[in-house]
Amino acid sequence: MAALNTRNIREITKQILNSANRAESDSFDSINYRLALRISRLIANKFGERQNVFKEIRTFYNTTSKIIHGDAKSRQKHLEKINISKIESYLRTALKLYITILSKKTLKHQQLMDILDFGSGLQR
Repeated sequence: MAALNTRNIREITKQILNSANRAESDSFDSINYRLALRISRLIANKFGERQNVFKEIRTFYNTTSKIIHGDAKSRQKHLEKINISKIESYLRTALKLYITILSKKTLKHQQLMDILDFGSGLQR
């Protein structure tokens, strides 16, 4: 498996987000939804787990967006809504699985995104 470094993580994140942009309009909500959907389907096996991951990723995305796009006054209040270590764990797990799946060369990036968008998740 390839080592995870900042450059790899940025490139992988850019590919995933670009894929989300192509699949939907460029609206904020569609990117948020796609990202949460893909991560939850990639890392969680059970429906209830997927729901929890989905909700937490959406909350994280909404919170960081509010901070980045001008609501810095209430930054601490927003940050208290999210569990950063849990989000980091989700993202780390998702990136490792993404790299593992693509390194096996059984699926290409777009095939994996289609499975995550339109399927019920990955069969493990």
